[in-house]
Amino acid sequence: PEVDERFDGIEFVQGNVMDMEGTFAKNNLFDLPRPWILSEDSAHTFDACMIVLEFAAKHLQPGEYLIMEDSVLEELDLADRFDGGPSRALEEYLNANPGVFEIDTNYCDMFGINATTNPNGYLRKL
Repeated sequence: PEVDERFDGIEFVQGNVMDMEGTFAKNNLFDLPRPWILSEDSAHTFDACMIVLEFAAKHLQPGEYLIMEDSVLEELDLADRFDGGPSRALEEYLNANPGVFEIDTNYCDMFGINATTNPNGYLRKL
């Protein structure tokens, strides 16, 4: 694809959240310089969010971030449409895997306790 000069140094790739390993391998993303920030803003389903959490746990280095977007769906009474969505995935993953990530409250609570569209969704790899 053509490079847009407004985004010098940024390359967009298309991938499948359900195959993060394949998407990263196919596009040589594992070779990108560090530190990384992964922002999960795809299907918002429980399954997709769990795949991203597991991928991030495996591939992020300590101090790098996973941002789980739109965990506010629970507060909006929309989570059932997504099998619990990001908030369910966060709760289940963090409870089952202590010591992998910590919730960075500096970001979650910057404007008040979880006054964000990503409640408890700013995760720093430990």
